[in-house]
Amino acid sequence: MNRYAKEPLFYFLLIGLGIFVIDHFFNGADESIDEIIITDDDVSRLSQFYKKNWNEDPSPETIEKLIAEYVDSEIYYKEALKLNLDHNDEIIKRRLRQKYEFVAQDLADTQDPSEEDLQAFYKEHIEDYRSEPQITFYQYYINSDLHKDDVGVAQKLYQKLRSKQPSEIEKSGDAFHIVTFQDSKELSEVTRVFGSEFAASLFATTETGWQEPIRSGFGMHVVHVTESTDSQEIPLEEIIDEVKIDWKTSNRQYFSDALTDAIRKNYKIIRQDGE
Repeated sequence: MNRYAKEPLFYFLLIGLGIFVIDHFFNGADESIDEIIITDDDVSRLSQFYKKNWNEDPSPETIEKLIAEYVDSEIYYKEALKLNLDHNDEIIKRRLRQKYEFVAQDLADTQDPSEEDLQAFYKEHIEDYRSEPQITFYQYYINSDLHKDDVGVAQKLYQKLRSKQPSEIEKSGDAFHIVTFQDSKELSEVTRVFGSEFAASLFATTETGWQEPIRSGFGMHVVHVTESTDSQEIPLEEIIDEVKIDWKTSNRQYFSDALTDAIRKNYKIIRQDGE
């Protein structure tokens, strides 16, 4: 007995037994027993969850184990609620809020936009449905590590090349891992490859032909622009699926906000001072 008395679990069980005895004494034996009903849908859900995780159908023995685990979870859940263990638990609060918000999202997802809805949404968010500007250019590289006056070297190369067409130039500038000819490149791609400073300067050009040397994170570049295209609105019929997804996302947020506003009206918020 002394050995068990040193174990914390012993006292936990002893307290639990004491509560049971006191409850039985004052309230008498409770003939009612909580029921946990296992439906075919429950078994099917457990089987599908197992198959999703293990990529195989559960055997009859495995199904019985899954059911036993499910029953144990339900029992512990019900007993925890009786002891009010869910009270002031932030993890449980967040999870319940998520499930409540899923109700609003499910309601929103049952709605499909009409053609008029999509047209209105498209026009309201037209700036989100524009193509990126594009540019086609040649770039001739000056390595800043090889030239102390890289700007001066780039200017000399610019003066040398400006009377020629790129098709007349076999090779010029320093060796570079990025190809000379850049065909129909969008702003985002030029930014990713050459950096934002280079991209901003390049797309700021208003005329085709040779440009003053432009700096990138790699060094200096002498650039010849052959063609550029401004950002344009993309016709709705070309992106109808994308617009529909965006409409549903927006509608889901609308329902969530509306639900929050509605249920907040049922509560009086009182802020207490710490005094």
